[in-house]
Formats: sequence, C-alpha cells, structure tokens
Amino acid sequence: MKSVQTVPARPAAEWQRARRPEQKAERRDAIVAGALSLLDEEGVEGTTLSEIARRAGVSKANCYRYFESREAILLAVAIDEARGWAAELANRLGPLPARATSTPWRRPLLAPPPNTRGCAC
Repeated sequence: MKSVQTVPARPAAEWQRARRPEQKAERRDAIVAGALSLLDEEGVEGTTLSEIARRAGVSKANCYRYFESREAILLAVAIDEARGWAAELANRLGPLPARATSTPWRRPLLAPPPNTRGCAC
C-alpha cells in the first residue's frame, strides 16, 4: 500500500517558483513520491539525491530547499507510509471504545506523531 500521493514528475523547466503553500506542498509531495518510487525499485543504497530530484522533476538544490538531506527525505517517506498504514489500520478496526481513548497511557499512542527535525514536512 502506498500512502504517499503519486505526483507525476515534470521536467524542471515546467516548474515555476513555489510561492503559495499549496505549490510548496506539491513540490514536497513530488520529491517524496520520487523517493518512494526509487526506493521500491533500487532500495535504500540505490536511492541518491540526484536521482530523487530527477524523478521529481526538480533540481538537486531544490531538494535541499525542502529537506536537509537525503536521509530527511527518506524519513519523510517512512513517516508518510507509517501514517498511511495507521490510517488504514484504524479504518479496518473501526472506532475504539470510549474506554480505550480515555486511558491516560493510550492517549500518546493515538495522537499524531510530532514533526521530525531535519525535514520541512
């Protein structure tokens, strides 16, 4: 299951400067989608920042505008995938009983994860 929205790669010449939040989100999603497809095909070792940028249709420098490093992109892929899996699991399990959400030690497990350092997610 792929939870990351697939964004078709565009040639770098077609991208305009992302000024609005939705344009920035689209660019970020394209980078993450490019990394995800590359991970599926080549694995972690074969996933380079240059190839991620090529697949996303952006420059390598643009990747650094959105992410601190290749590892930050891979972390964003892992977080997006984990959120997708959690959403799918919650959807399949259905609503939790009221008692399950009121137990103090369970509340952190149900909360969304905090934003991670090193990525502009």
